[in-house]
Amino acid sequence: MRRQLMLCVVVAGTFVASAVWGYASEREGSSPVGFGAVWLDQPRVGKAARIRFSMAGQYGGEGTARLQLSPGLKLVAGDTLHRGRGIGPSKRWIVTLSPDRPGDLEIRGYLTVVEGDIVHELDLVLPFHVEAESAAVEPSRLTRLETVRGGQRYRYGERFLVPIEQPEEVTQAEIQRSGQRAAGPTVLEVVCGTCQGASQTVPMVAFVGANGKVVDAGLRTSVKGVSGEAVAAATHAIGEAQYRPAQFKGKAFADWVLVEVRVKSGK
Repeated sequence: MRRQLMLCVVVAGTFVASAVWGYASEREGSSPVGFGAVWLDQPRVGKAARIRFSMAGQYGGEGTARLQLSPGLKLVAGDTLHRGRGIGPSKRWIVTLSPDRPGDLEIRGYLTVVEGDIVHELDLVLPFHVEAESAAVEPSRLTRLETVRGGQRYRYGERFLVPIEQPEEVTQAEIQRSGQRAAGPTVLEVVCGTCQGASQTVPMVAFVGANGKVVDAGLRTSVKGVSGEAVAAATHAIGEAQYRPAQFKGKAFADWVLVEVRVKSGK
């Protein structure tokens, strides 16, 4: 969790940086929780086929997984509600299904892991096409990868946690692979009247909301000798810049942008 981020807010169109500052960890954007599914048998119309689901990762909490079957799928054995942990035999379970008609079918999975005061939420889809004597199956694909910490919801953004307002059916991988990343100035300059010493470049990360406004910003690495005044000036400069949100399938999403801010001392 970005416990020491610069807190930034927009008040009446003015971007304000508080005096609390720190740095944004580049290690928190990767989810410690995994969720996947694999076919153990080839599905056929009217025949039972097994699927192995798994929840794994480096976490100590308990996970609850729910499966939703599309019309045309009959549950033969196993449970569509499973509880388990990332370590031990409970992290894997098998469900046996039988398609009762040909065509495109899918299974959706919803995993919630509670780890102390942190909640991880992962959704997946397992699409396939089935006929009486053949089938075309695809690997399971995550459609949502989020966490809730301190009442704030984030998307796991691979390098950083991206603050979002509500659950979104998109992953950072989908935005980076098939969409458009947030865009805007990556190099800025600002004069800091309260800063002392030589000018310096402050490495920052800007978190751009789905509306294109900067909702948060902070140092993206711990840098020695950077004052709170310099970080505040860099954050203010980011808040004054114009950014475009990420795009995926014609919809806007929050994202992060790396920004280098040249902070100059002077009036």
